[in-house]
Amino acid sequence: MVQSEEGHGQHAASNRAWTGETVRGMVAVLTAALTSGFAGAYLEKMYKEVGDQKRSVWFRNAQLACFSVPVAVIGSAWRDGERLRANKGVFQGYDGFVLLVIALQAVGGLVVAAVLRYAGNVLKCFAVSISICNCAVATTFLSTNGGHGLSASATLGVALVIGSTFLYSNVV
Repeated sequence: MVQSEEGHGQHAASNRAWTGETVRGMVAVLTAALTSGFAGAYLEKMYKEVGDQKRSVWFRNAQLACFSVPVAVIGSAWRDGERLRANKGVFQGYDGFVLLVIALQAVGGLVVAAVLRYAGNVLKCFAVSISICNCAVATTFLSTNGGHGLSASATLGVALVIGSTFLYSNVV
């Protein structure tokens, strides 16, 4: 678990106790991990089907979009319904940076689909873990607020991810 280290003042002892917020956070993280694992395993099963059930990556992505588009429409109508009805349009406030992020997310989704199709969910999880570690290390060196180093627990987490990757690939 990665947590902010802001509680070093007079409330440090009370921050370490199992409060309701801590339990809620742990439940949220465990729920996210379980649903992500099940979704990854199911997607891998879908992408690796054989015989009459085999479909292309594009077809499977279109199927998944059929579930996500209605949720996005309902969410945007709920949050920005007045602005949408005022004819400001769905793409209000979009600029080049937003379009770049959308393009990167789309390409990333296709890459994940290809990795699930040809490599598997376990390797995808390793790739995500290594990318998170790379971001943590890069942020440490590129930080504009003094370049504080990684904490001991973050360094241990990076080492465990790297070690587990080597163990899984039978390098060690």
